[in-house]
Amino acid sequence: MKKQDPKVIKSRLLSIFLEIEADLRRYLKRFLVSNQDIEDVIQDAFIRAHKAEQCQTIQSHKSFLFKITKNLALTEISRKSNQLVSYVEDLDSLTVIDSNADVEHHAYRQQQLSVYVEAIDTLPRQCQRVFVMCKVYGFSHKEISKRLNISISTVEKHLVKGLHRCRLFMKTRNINQEYYGDKAVEYQPLSKSYNE
Repeated sequence: MKKQDPKVIKSRLLSIFLEIEADLRRYLKRFLVSNQDIEDVIQDAFIRAHKAEQCQTIQSHKSFLFKITKNLALTEISRKSNQLVSYVEDLDSLTVIDSNADVEHHAYRQQQLSVYVEAIDTLPRQCQRVFVMCKVYGFSHKEISKRLNISISTVEKHLVKGLHRCRLFMKTRNINQEYYGDKAVEYQPLSKSYNE
């Protein structure tokens, strides 16, 4: 096989990248919230494609760029999820207890939050993304539906399944009460069974 001139390869990769850059941005909006995160992933995707092309022959630049972009987006989601867990752990260590507050109640709430984060981490990937987008970032069902390219009904099913699984997980960890003011209310299991 005849080796191509590196300048021709670069210009081919660059021209294809510029041709599909808008499509890559739209594709990334399904995974990422922040425009800055999208910009970072786009730049990183091009750099990685360029480096990979120097080591191997790429048959389809377009599909290769989309694959790199998706992998980088999933890595970014994972990193953000880990940041959230780390933030919760840091918050736990920085929390100052008011001398008038019920120390036992405070300790229980911290334990409950920690177990809740663990429970979210056990959800299937798509269910977890929907759950975090709704409960952490405050996206509406419609916004989640558009970003992930799934129906509103599917968003609602993921949320119900996520909530049900989180409750079951918390129950297995003996976190079976939710405090409302001075009252403790037991979690009530959902009547339907939602399988993966």
